[in-house]
Amino acid sequence: MYRIFELDQPAMSPSYEIYISVVHPQDRELVNRAHTDLVTNKAPYAITHRLRMNDGRIKYVHERGDTHFDVDGRPIRAAGIIQDVSDRFEAQERMRASNELLSTVFESSHTLIAYLDRDMNFVRVNRAYAAADGKSTEFFVGKNHFALYPNEENEAIFRRVAATGEAHSAMAKPFEYEHNLERGLSHWDWTLVPVKGKDGAVTGLVLSLLDVTDRINTMSAWMHAKQELKTLNDSLELRIAERTSELIAAKEEADRANRAKTEFLSRMSHELRTPLNAILGYAQVLHSSALDDGPRDFVAEMLSASEHLLGVVDKLLDLGRIEGGTPEQTHTPASSSRSVAAASVPTSKVVYIEDNVANLRLMQQIFARHLKQVELLSASGAMDGVRLVREHHPSLVLMDINLPGTNGFEALGQLQADPRTRHIPVVAVSADAMPQQVERGLRAGFRGYVTKPIVIKELIGTIANHLGA
Repeated sequence: MYRIFELDQPAMSPSYEIYISVVHPQDRELVNRAHTDLVTNKAPYAITHRLRMNDGRIKYVHERGDTHFDVDGRPIRAAGIIQDVSDRFEAQERMRASNELLSTVFESSHTLIAYLDRDMNFVRVNRAYAAADGKSTEFFVGKNHFALYPNEENEAIFRRVAATGEAHSAMAKPFEYEHNLERGLSHWDWTLVPVKGKDGAVTGLVLSLLDVTDRINTMSAWMHAKQELKTLNDSLELRIAERTSELIAAKEEADRANRAKTEFLSRMSHELRTPLNAILGYAQVLHSSALDDGPRDFVAEMLSASEHLLGVVDKLLDLGRIEGGTPEQTHTPASSSRSVAAASVPTSKVVYIEDNVANLRLMQQIFARHLKQVELLSASGAMDGVRLVREHHPSLVLMDINLPGTNGFEALGQLQADPRTRHIPVVAVSADAMPQQVERGLRAGFRGYVTKPIVIKELIGTIANHLGA
């Protein structure tokens, strides 16, 4: 008792007053009631309550007690056991927080996600999955997937994954709602991943779906436009000798089309990669957290599905580059990048200029977990960011390119023109991953160019290099 209650044994004689003074004020009624009931009703007790130490720390203890009475019913001896169970309560609190964070990511994802048992019954779906069929999430729980969506081919795939434990994915798979044909034909990228227990046996399936109907329709329109352009070029070839002026005009138009195509692909890269940055980034943060096997498996499957989605985005953007004759290999975060350790860097300041709230919060999480000795300052606009750099003179600036109003290139120019800030390295952090945009950024004076979705391990390495670690 003296050790748990942190009392000086030689200086104090045990008493109920000393004991109750250490009990947390909010738990004293519980403890007094248990002790009173022990004497009055001769009822042994087992309770869990808190202790408040002299320095304000809280301990959780489990206490059991019993009293022996003489033949006249008078108490003659009391005995009890007190155990420090603080570690168990702290572990339960960490687990609760981890589960809440995992649930938040699951529910906030725009990707349709469903968790099924081995018999293809729904265990849980996220809001996006339920909304796609105009139903509530509760509607699906306990229902069989193929009772709702009969499809022999898909059912065979699901059962094969459950039996073999090997994941399956498909791109742009066509689907029609059997009882809602007016919705027409849709196309889906989907991944089915087995969830395994500690013994390696499959315990469930995680299904993730992404509606790519618009992408398929866009590709079809693109190919149609491409064929029309080829026909026009063939016609121009026949007329080239007599219609030189028209050919020059057509060439100028083609140049404008190419510039428009480049701008379109750049915009597509930014718009598609920006939301993926939050999904993949937070999934990496979760994966590096202390999770038990179940949630860790879920996060791993979310990472795998998100990386698959990023690969699809890269392939879509590659269509434009292949058409122009300059195919490029885009980067998808690999599984080996999920293990991230805290970086050892000097104490310093970093300014992050970012207008997307989700991406800013992700960067704050990365610094809080892996760069604790570095102070992160942030601004949501280019001009506010420039003022922040001039005021604090940080060791490094991380800057988004597509900022409202003044963009990242213009802000970089202002920092380079100012003798007070021109020596501070500035690294671009942008969802525009087109090769020509990266090249443009490096030519403009950015010391590095980090593309979104961020690979945390690589980002930390870049920051550490610039901070002199």
